[in-house]
Amino acid sequence: MTSEIVVNLKAGKGRFYWVVPDPDPAYLLELTPLSGTFKKKGEQRFAITINFNSSVHLNEIITLEVPGVGRFFFLVRLESEHSVFGEDIRQYEENGKVEMPPSLTVMKQFIVSSNGLEKSKIFLTAGKEEEILAIRDKLNRDMFYDCRDIHSLAVTLIAWFSEQTPKLLQGLSENLLLSAAGQQESLSLLDMLKEPNQTIFIWLLELLVDVTMKTSKNGVELSELAKVFGEALYLPQSADSSKNGQLPDAIAKLITNLVNYRAKLR
Repeated sequence: MTSEIVVNLKAGKGRFYWVVPDPDPAYLLELTPLSGTFKKKGEQRFAITINFNSSVHLNEIITLEVPGVGRFFFLVRLESEHSVFGEDIRQYEENGKVEMPPSLTVMKQFIVSSNGLEKSKIFLTAGKEEEILAIRDKLNRDMFYDCRDIHSLAVTLIAWFSEQTPKLLQGLSENLLLSAAGQQESLSLLDMLKEPNQTIFIWLLELLVDVTMKTSKNGVELSELAKVFGEALYLPQSADSSKNGQLPDAIAKLITNLVNYRAKLR
């Protein structure tokens, strides 16, 4: 969204600068120009652009500082179009308590109740585009109760993670990921995740354990699951291109180690 801010100044010359909120992964706010000088009095125009990366209720104050003249406050109040895909998961954590995103809960419930975990190549089979769109629409309107194709639902669950910004495991150190060789290092990385990311990731790990326990029926190997979900959970962004080539395998190894660990706890 792009709009215009108009300020009427009586001072003929002077400098200015904008004070904006700290960077937020849920949205990007830009003002043009962000700072500079006035050369004449009268109307001064600024362009404000806001791009949403997730569903968010924006309620922020931005300030135009004009030294020697004064400051001007503007309230930015916007609400993005509601979607559970790319939603701001911070809303599910409060005072150290985490509530699972309802969309994930209902998708898992239907997959399990429909014996979807026993379906051949579950989470690895492409869904039907029309059915995927219908499922997404139902989830966004909080009206999901069933679907006609379990593979389409499984693909939609993966998409929920894939469309997170930033991705669920993005906060993990790339160097620690690359050096994590075994189970203990993987558990340490899990402990480093902040909430609600940690709770949601553990929820997913338990789901993957459920899938692997039915390998004899669904034909799904853990290595395949780790690769598919690894791509949805982490995006290599290293300045070192050689690390970017290694990180997908490191994420897959992390998932594999943690799924195997949690399977032993059953």
